[in-house]
Amino acid sequence: IRDYKVTGVQTCALPIFMSEDISLLEFPCEIQVKVFGETSDLFIFEVEKIFKSFYGLGGYKVSQRDSANKKFMALSITVNAQSRDQIDEVYRHLAKCNHVKLAL
Repeated sequence: IRDYKVTGVQTCALPIFMSEDISLLEFPCEIQVKVFGETSDLFIFEVEKIFKSFYGLGGYKVSQRDSANKKFMALSITVNAQSRDQIDEVYRHLAKCNHVKLAL
């Protein structure tokens, strides 16, 4: 397994043998993306802005969980993904966001 990092944000771990042409998912499919960051309204706003740009208003469901000390939060976003390219592009945008610490 190799960890992929983009601009210092760990986005996910994928097996080395996976190529661009291989997908374990059949599209369209429901997928959940977990995004971690410091607790702030700006973090939530920036993450939701990314998902709105791909799935439209109401095209995703968000649940939120705070860390024990309330310093960090995790957002679980469920979407109906249409393609691997769409998911890859979402992860690229999350990796560029300064408020995102980790996306899985």
